[in-house]
Amino acid sequence: MSDFFKAFSKLMGQRQRATLAYRPDANGAAERMVQTVTRAIKMYIADFDQRDWDEYAERLTFALNTSHDRTRNETPFFLVHDWDPRSTLEATLAVGNTSTRDAEARRWRFRIQRHYKVARAQALSDTTRWQEHKHWS
Repeated sequence: MSDFFKAFSKLMGQRQRATLAYRPDANGAAERMVQTVTRAIKMYIADFDQRDWDEYAERLTFALNTSHDRTRNETPFFLVHDWDPRSTLEATLAVGNTSTRDAEARRWRFRIQRHYKVARAQALSDTTRWQEHKHWS
């Protein structure tokens, strides 16, 4: 480890531990994150010579940064910024009554809001059930 990095770790109050070379299991959490990112990228890339991966990078980054971390019980984004980001959909849904005259748009918005609320309630229910199961295991 370089002198600079040692000084930086000391300044940040971090304890740096060396791991064995070529032993991925020594850095379990970091290696799991690399595996998760690799699997996610593979889902987006269909061809070996696919060159449009950068079109998906922003969405993939948002998905990874807002995914719940079981170890820390928060999202990586929240741990860095101390607030939860809002997706485009959430920002759109958060507005109250729309003033548009288009009734079809209002109906569409109402359906989307209803589906979003149901999905969010289900996700919270699943999280609660998982935490209870984890507690009793």
